[in-house]
Amino acid sequence: MKRIFVRINMHFLILSLIIFILACFCFSGCKKDNVTDSNVLGGNYTIYTAGFLFNNGNFPCYWKGTSRTDLPGGIGAFTSSIFVSNGIVYTAGYYLNSKALQAPCYWMGTTRIDLPYDSTQEGYTTSIFVSNGNVYIAGHYTTWNKGLPCYWVNSIRNALVDSANWAFISSIYVVDTTIYLAGWHSFDKLSSNVVPCYWVGKTRTDLSIGNSSNGQANSLFVSGGIVYTCGYYGDMGNRIPCYWTGPVKTDLETGSSGTAVSICVDGGNIYTAGSLTQGGPCYWKGTSRTDLNGSDAVSICVKGGTVFTAGRYYKPNGPNDDFHVPCYWIDNNRVDLPVVNDHDHNSTTSIFVE
Repeated sequence: MKRIFVRINMHFLILSLIIFILACFCFSGCKKDNVTDSNVLGGNYTIYTAGFLFNNGNFPCYWKGTSRTDLPGGIGAFTSSIFVSNGIVYTAGYYLNSKALQAPCYWMGTTRIDLPYDSTQEGYTTSIFVSNGNVYIAGHYTTWNKGLPCYWVNSIRNALVDSANWAFISSIYVVDTTIYLAGWHSFDKLSSNVVPCYWVGKTRTDLSIGNSSNGQANSLFVSGGIVYTCGYYGDMGNRIPCYWTGPVKTDLETGSSGTAVSICVDGGNIYTAGSLTQGGPCYWKGTSRTDLNGSDAVSICVKGGTVFTAGRYYKPNGPNDDFHVPCYWIDNNRVDLPVVNDHDHNSTTSIFVE
């Protein structure tokens, strides 16, 4: 049971609602065709997306614009997050070790750097941030029948001291030397009560979920000293996408089930990306929704009011077979990303714009 819970939560972040938490979405209210010249819409910004592709197995990669760089890691390796600093691309993820267990790592350029953990168990990364030359990575590892959140600073692992018996970090953000983390916790790995929260250093703040007993914080952004997180609350059949300003909750939808998976603040406006069970991928500016033509939205970045959202979409490949195409949207114009083989296991996981 332990391993099932860990894999589910990790893949929620990586596959954006595919394997755990949400099903894939195939509907959209936007009908724009994809564009091939992202420079026309993206201005002078450079767009980086992390992801994975199928080539007789799953392999990690990232794209700069639409140019793909494959990452060493072997079959079964995935990316989870991307960050660019001083021209260097940092990509967090995990790979299968010699025991066929998932092991945390990150790539600096195309060099894989393995992160310390208990190699007899499993470990994951979920988010990466680079500040003042230091590499911060959030993640999770299992030991002694517990799921334990942690973060690494320059490959030194820091266990997040917490009273919860089971917790998970989904996102990391750094301001100066202060580390902010978003995630959720429960007091028993089999508990149905999951509480969204964020940490400043090792101090946890639980987030409001009204009368619900469940919720998750999937992403975090810090602006002007305020912590913004996004996620959902509610049960499996009726998850309400939302964001929190500090501990205060704002619902993004009230009549539709879904989740928010990524958040950022630009020009004083709050932007979140996510998906609706009956509507597909989208992003919100405040609480105003823009639908996207695709199946999943996994990550958002906003620069000067231009919205960049990473995800994927379904493309028919015959009467009984569909496959996913990784992509990103500039506002609501889709840019397709190249892969090796058409397959259901092709996706983006994160976006970074500079």
